[in-house]
Amino acid sequence: MMHHWPETLPQGPLIGLNLSPVDVRATFEPEVGEPISRPRTTGAPFMADAEWVMVGAQISAFEAFYASSLGQGAARFAMREVTTNQLRLWRFMGTYQRQFRKKDVATISAKLMMLPNVPWFAPYGREGLSTIPAWVADYENGVFGIDAVKATAAELPSISGTFLVRRVTTSQVTEGQEVIAAGDITEAQPVGTNLIIGYAI
Repeated sequence: MMHHWPETLPQGPLIGLNLSPVDVRATFEPEVGEPISRPRTTGAPFMADAEWVMVGAQISAFEAFYASSLGQGAARFAMREVTTNQLRLWRFMGTYQRQFRKKDVATISAKLMMLPNVPWFAPYGREGLSTIPAWVADYENGVFGIDAVKATAAELPSISGTFLVRRVTTSQVTEGQEVIAAGDITEAQPVGTNLIIGYAI
């Protein structure tokens, strides 16, 4: 299961975000001449020193997210990169630090790694938040997914439950809570509908 930065926590801007690329070069020392370098991977992750100010219940919500959802920070999660507003995948590199300014106000700081590849679901995140879609039916572009995993259109009719649903048609964009029964999200593109996204509630 892919987790995302909780909606109740500060979404940005962070107090600070210092990004630096990880050196992914492999270097060899020949018998004669200058060292030879080549990249080990096609993309480089970035290390980030991040800070947030959290107040009241946000502090305990962050700690629960780190400990329970991420398994003491071991799992990857989706969060927007504030300089580009793009949804990216991150992981904690070690634990975090809390510095209380007063009883219910704390600065949370942590070292993070931003993974190099932009996830396929990045364009479908909930606007202004880091929330990832529970499912995507992008008929216009032929992109389909369920639970952060790419799927085929044939799998869409299996979707059921209560979701916050965003529908983009040729004439309007709507968003609201809907109860979806199996078969409501069809394999074939509904007339006039370009995109349907469901978010977990």
